[in-house]
Amino acid sequence: MKLSDSTIEVLKNYAAINSNLLIPAGNTIRTISNDKSIFSSVELPETFPREVAIYNLSNLLNVLTLQKDQEIEFGEKSLTITNKSGGSFEYFYSEPGLVTTAPKVAISLTPTFEFTLNPSSISTLSKAAGIAAATMLSVVADGNQATLMVNDPNASKNAQHSNDTHSNGYRDWETDRKSTRLNSSHSAKSRMPSSA
Repeated sequence: MKLSDSTIEVLKNYAAINSNLLIPAGNTIRTISNDKSIFSSVELPETFPREVAIYNLSNLLNVLTLQKDQEIEFGEKSLTITNKSGGSFEYFYSEPGLVTTAPKVAISLTPTFEFTLNPSSISTLSKAAGIAAATMLSVVADGNQATLMVNDPNASKNAQHSNDTHSNGYRDWETDRKSTRLNSSHSAKSRMPSSA
């Protein structure tokens, strides 16, 4: 089995949410942050043949991205990653009980607001948050236009960066989130529940 570039990108994002991951047999994976503030579920183009518990997802990703088009074989206790030159790497599974598992239930949200960010905007906001030592991502909208701003609300005078995007205007809204959660390498559609 080979993993697509899109699946590798999803796994990279999941590693930023939680360092470990339980991949069930099938094509749907889920993760949840340790503080339970982020939950994600995604259907992948690949179908995993068995349940796999990964304790250090970043470590596995380092192996998976060592070379392009590596073949992955899922054994009973480990997976074997083989590259084109014939080299192989055996990665042992973790005990499933040691890995944080996301709930298998579907989570239904009624969005208060919705907007789409492209990869360039996410990258710029993430870099600006680092430059400005920003701890907060603020989203303010008037129903048609959403402005995303990274800043530090605890500083009296601080650097900030803002970015405008189109909003599917439900109503005027505003929310703040920790900017440390701003990490993505692909387009993101953001939906905030009415409790936000």
